[in-house]
Amino acid sequence: MRVAAIGVGMVGSAIGPRLGHAGHQVVYGVRDPGAERHDELLSATPGGSTASIADAAAGAEAVLLAVPWDAVDEVTEQLGSVSHLVWDATNPLTQDGGGLREDATPSGAAVIAARLGRAKVVKVFNCTGATNMASPAYPAGPIAMFMAGDDPGAKTTTGAVCREIGMSPVDLGPLDMARSLEHLALCWIRLASRQGMGPDFIIGIRHRATG
Repeated sequence: MRVAAIGVGMVGSAIGPRLGHAGHQVVYGVRDPGAERHDELLSATPGGSTASIADAAAGAEAVLLAVPWDAVDEVTEQLGSVSHLVWDATNPLTQDGGGLREDATPSGAAVIAARLGRAKVVKVFNCTGATNMASPAYPAGPIAMFMAGDDPGAKTTTGAVCREIGMSPVDLGPLDMARSLEHLALCWIRLASRQGMGPDFIIGIRHRATG
């Protein structure tokens, strides 16, 4: 599958190489295609390349939106009205990172879905740190990757891709649950940065043996 990874920050740089190693064609949508500063990321992404945001998305089957919330308006304007599967990995954090922005309602994912028109938006890759997404194996098993979306086919594809890159998908339900995932991200960030737990932990699901 051809994936346009929009954003080469921590999340894009964690997920993109894993997609490449899983056999997907990754095109990073950036402002400066061909710039030397992307060479390290491209060397870590088998078959990876760079293009403008619009060109990266034009031939894509899926778009990974992994940009800071302040860049969402600009990026979605460049993407226009798309019918792609869109993985929304953004979090509409306040400036101090301690809360969620009130203007991103009912959720950041809903705002993005409205701006992109026909896109099949799935909220995913947002609720844990980039370190966990780059290295998702834990002693008890792969990390849980929560997702929410309205299109069943889009979620089936997303779940399959999560498994391919070493994660265990957990479907939380329709896109109106996206705000819960944004709050879950806030919980993880709070524990990691303000409660001193650091990046090497996960929020997951454990089943009790029955019978």
